[in-house]
Amino acid sequence: MSVPQNHFWAGSSCLVLGPENVYPGNVTAISDILTIKADLGNQIPDKSWMIYMLEVFIDRNFAQANGIRSVPLELDLFCQFDGKVDFIAVFNGHNQYKFKSISPEIGHSYYREILLKDGDRTVLYKLRDLNTGESESFNLGANNMNGTVDDKKKKELIEVIKEVKFQPHKQFTGIEWWNKAANVPYPVRYHVEFSMLKYALYDDSSQELEKLNLKPYTLLVEDVDSLGKHYPVTFGNLREMDGCICYEVNSGVTNTGMTYSLKH
Repeated sequence: MSVPQNHFWAGSSCLVLGPENVYPGNVTAISDILTIKADLGNQIPDKSWMIYMLEVFIDRNFAQANGIRSVPLELDLFCQFDGKVDFIAVFNGHNQYKFKSISPEIGHSYYREILLKDGDRTVLYKLRDLNTGESESFNLGANNMNGTVDDKKKKELIEVIKEVKFQPHKQFTGIEWWNKAANVPYPVRYHVEFSMLKYALYDDSSQELEKLNLKPYTLLVEDVDSLGKHYPVTFGNLREMDGCICYEVNSGVTNTGMTYSLKH
């Protein structure tokens, strides 16, 4: 699949250490904690945006209008050129829901979770402010697919959620840029910490939403776009925290994502 010239990303694929270092099978949920540590200033170009991502890809062989392509699900922190900053649930590249009761604040930590509910063909996006205890969730299905896109695209998205296999094969953690003014990425809005990168496997208890048996990813492997750019960002302080991988995103310069493992 070709990469649009104004679309960039840098970060890592999340895996489990083993003989083949693979993505675990039978995953039903993913989660992380995002902590906003400092505002570095808004240098986002006109009509552009950048994203602090929690993203999982399902059904690697799904046939779409633009070819065979897996379906991405995201619960992201969106930062826009006009200063707007929101948490947004995304399905197959289209925004579905802006979280209303939880707003990003400096110094706060946010638990993010995406849960696949194959039985009723829905995706549950969950967000919790760990400082205030405020929680909010959004359950996406065919009956409430975002209508802000045109009718043809809405119909296509409904068909996707009805037909796609709820089988994750990849999780991405990191940063994404969309630059509508020039063909380069730009400085990040926030200094943040990503922590508690986890997944849950499907079993009977996992359908009880408060009883997910979350396990830590143990390996990050570099994942960047194919455009070969230098990214105005640093990935630093990679470490283990509470048995999970943790890292920080800050201003700087790099041309790579992250490769790191938990070895016990």
